[in-house]
Amino acid sequence: MYVYARVSEIDQWILSGVWKAGWEDQYGWEYPWTYQKVLEYATPGARVLDVGAGTGQMAQKLFDDGPKLEVHMIDTKEAFETSGAFKPQLVYHEGLVGIGHALTPQYFDLVYSVSVLEHIYEAGGEAGMMSALEDMKNLLRPGGVMIHTMDLVLDPEVYRRWMGFSIERFITATGMEILPKYLGPAPTREAMLLDPDLYVVSPERAHAMRWCGRNVGLGYFRLTGIGFILRKPEA
Repeated sequence: MYVYARVSEIDQWILSGVWKAGWEDQYGWEYPWTYQKVLEYATPGARVLDVGAGTGQMAQKLFDDGPKLEVHMIDTKEAFETSGAFKPQLVYHEGLVGIGHALTPQYFDLVYSVSVLEHIYEAGGEAGMMSALEDMKNLLRPGGVMIHTMDLVLDPEVYRRWMGFSIERFITATGMEILPKYLGPAPTREAMLLDPDLYVVSPERAHAMRWCGRNVGLGYFRLTGIGFILRKPEA
């Protein structure tokens, strides 16, 4: 159903020099995982959309390294303005998925996001999350692929307050094919916490990132990342 950040993966990526791999926070897993998966699934000349692109560092990296990709980005005007100089190789779109934009339906071969969906849920709840997922599905051509990572807080109290929903239910509700096909049901939070290979951000780093408030002890917080890949049906 989805995969989660593992110590062994990050360790191997660092040794191999994979882009953005590192131990500082959850992005040290989310960025390299997404980057590698987009390059794995994007064919030469593919039209790719970065949702919530922000500074556009991932989009630029994919344009530089990918097989002649047509790379688009969508985010708010404010997000683009704070990212510095605009990059002429990339296509910019102002707007938000699930809310409003001028993107063409069924135009893209691949849509991806890094640490965006959890903020969509926080802002719009279940309706906002499903609207965004359905919108991104509509932007994909038949057979197109959707790749996402999300920050995940595993401690029950924080999980309920921040992202208290079934990720598996949302993925299933899209009506898309889960990739790779061999992935089984989503693991429980308890199973993830018992996995010695699970990577979690240190409580001190999470606190410095303002991920947890004073009512959440430094020894209590558990922040990691998850990723999933979906394919739109051909018909």
